[in-house]
Amino acid sequence: MFFIIANMMVTQTRMNKISFPSFYIIVVQDLDMLLVKIVSSIVLILLFWVAGTKLLKKYIQTYAIA
Repeated sequence: MFFIIANMMVTQTRMNKISFPSFYIIVVQDLDMLLVKIVSSIVLILLFWVAGTKLLKKYIQTYAIA
C-alpha cells in the first residue's frame, strides 16, 4: 500500500493528469525513478511507524488500566 501511495505521489509530480489503469504501465516503464520511489516509500513507512508508536504509547499511558 505504501509503495502505491509513494508511486502515485512521484508519478503525479511528473504528469499533471493520470488515469488509474495506465498508472501501472507508467510504473513498469518508469524504472529511472525507481530509487526515488523506493526511498520515498521507506520514508513514508518510517513516518507512519514512528507516529503510530508515539500515539500508541500516549494512548496506553492515558487509558490503560495498570
